[in-house]
Amino acid sequence: ACGIAFTGIVNNSNLGTLTTAQTILDSMDYAKEVARLSGKPLVLTTVQDSLYETLQGKVENLFPLHLQQNLRI
Repeated sequence: ACGIAFTGIVNNSNLGTLTTAQTILDSMDYAKEVARLSGKPLVLTTVQDSLYETLQGKVENLFPLHLQQNLRI
């Protein structure tokens, strides 16, 4: 919509607090296929910081994120 071309794919497969290491591993084939079909590289895969060590070395270009939750008052 803004006219900026995208140059890569980011795999941001997560289910919030329900995300497990297996969730991320299971998403990899799909992310790679999207990258292949688009002709763009899979640049990185995001993961909740608490899962980073578990997945390090199993997923290329792993990028840890600290998830923030909105508290309802």
